[in-house]
Amino acid sequence: MGAEALPHDGRPRSNGKAEPTTFETLTAQLSTLSERDPQYLWSYPDVALTGQLLGYFEIANSFQRKLISLLEHKKIVSMEKNQGTLARNTKEGPVSLSQPSEKLYYAYYNAALTSYLLDNKKDAKQYIQTAQDQQPGPDVKEAVAQIVDENITTLLSKQPDLRTKAVEFTDEFIDSGEAAPPVKDAKLAQDSSPSNGEGEAVGNAVRNHYEAIGEQNFEEAYSYFGRTQQDLIGQGSWISAEKSYGIEDSTVHSLSVTEVGENTATAVIDVSFEDKTGNPRFLITWKLTREDERWKLDQQLSANRL
Repeated sequence: MGAEALPHDGRPRSNGKAEPTTFETLTAQLSTLSERDPQYLWSYPDVALTGQLLGYFEIANSFQRKLISLLEHKKIVSMEKNQGTLARNTKEGPVSLSQPSEKLYYAYYNAALTSYLLDNKKDAKQYIQTAQDQQPGPDVKEAVAQIVDENITTLLSKQPDLRTKAVEFTDEFIDSGEAAPPVKDAKLAQDSSPSNGEGEAVGNAVRNHYEAIGEQNFEEAYSYFGRTQQDLIGQGSWISAEKSYGIEDSTVHSLSVTEVGENTATAVIDVSFEDKTGNPRFLITWKLTREDERWKLDQQLSANRL
């Protein structure tokens, strides 16, 4: 499922070498980003998220600052590759941010969270103030609050010791008493957006792929691959590799659709498996393409063991 024909969980097939440490995995992801396209905006949130989940907040912070600087650069934001909608599935339902100013507002809040976790409350407050100076509408405020809350939930699943700080951040900067529409009303307004429908379709394709693996329905799981991925590894060899793990179940802990364009999308899934190796858990980033009116998993951009 990628350049090295990875199995279900992102582990390369055995080559006699020891598995890399989590820090080495993150370093490899950073190297891949720098080699790929440093002006492609939506690689940066993926790297920052990996850094947060692994506890490397300084790395996450540096990539969030880089994302902000790119979002503030009108020429870079206007590039075709950086167009599209930032869509996320949250506990309240799918939400999306389509305008550059909305994406920048979110980036400020996410950077504020990381700064707060680093005990740099001065920077956190500055990010929040800069975000609020943009004076976004109440729907944008509510959408960003939902996404940040989802990010915190995912973070605490891997870093439970940060709960106190996360609650303090939420109390001070998210639940600060600013006017915002009721969640129910905001969700109804968001669900009417075509881009949100596409974000949900992208998320469903990724989720259904991994749920089919957990149900040992490998033929169905393979059907979610796009042409590029199917050309990389044949159905028979992929299914044989999956069966060799003795998979009994899969659990999707979180799923974020980080970008939706006209014919391409990006999604990050936190998924674990019950198999003969135990309960391995992975953070996997997929690029999807639209083929025959369906979203297909076409290129695995990264796969990190958590």
